[in-house]
Amino acid sequence: MLDHLARHTLLRGPARAASALALAVMLATPARALSPVNLRWDACLGDGGVSNKSFACDTNIGFNTLVGSWVAPMDLFDLVGNDIAVDFGAYMPVMPAWWEFKNAGACRQNSLSFSAVIPLTAANCVDWASGQATALVTSYTLGPIPGIARLLATTTIPPSLIEIFTGQEYFSFSIRINNLKTVGAGACGACDVPICIILKAIDLKRMPPAYEVPLRPANVADAFVLWQPAPGQTMCARSVPVQNRTWGEVKSLYR
Repeated sequence: MLDHLARHTLLRGPARAASALALAVMLATPARALSPVNLRWDACLGDGGVSNKSFACDTNIGFNTLVGSWVAPMDLFDLVGNDIAVDFGAYMPVMPAWWEFKNAGACRQNSLSFSAVIPLTAANCVDWASGQATALVTSYTLGPIPGIARLLATTTIPPSLIEIFTGQEYFSFSIRINNLKTVGAGACGACDVPICIILKAIDLKRMPPAYEVPLRPANVADAFVLWQPAPGQTMCARSVPVQNRTWGEVKSLYR
């Protein structure tokens, strides 16, 4: 399209040709490279997802959605799933009851759901699995570091030849956190405590015998979000340090 515009403009004079060329260069200039793994509220990073979420903690209605995505370091044609690790770090010595999910006896046992369904508003972010993936939370574990929980999850598809291209942002998962038990009888406390949430790892699972592709944050600012951030807060201070660990090492930290 841009080549057509430039050729058409060349027929109308050198000045317009120069303008068309400048426009083509400007439109072709790539945006800032995305990190291998990205986490945002409401949408993928490339679709304008936000890094901060504030909630008045005054209703049991509604929900909050985390969206994780990735960018492959190479073209791939044999993916069958994603293994995912997300940390939740509270700015207090223990994880607030409002953030206790999944485990028996947890205050909000059914208030976190994990999905491989891409947001309807996605435009620049592409579902690598084309709607075929199934999603499963394998664990939501408190500790061993006080005030930190880790969610481990996976998405899978039947073996197939799906084309993955480097440089493209691909949707991986959505985590929906509803507002049940925020107020009233049986409410779970400390909804208002600041929380730092970081996407620690996504391992791209490939068809055997190919090796998995481990993805870790390169630009850490793209891989974390804040809940109830304090005024002026822009960084995470509560999370297991980002390291290039193997998937087995990542999981072993929370066994």
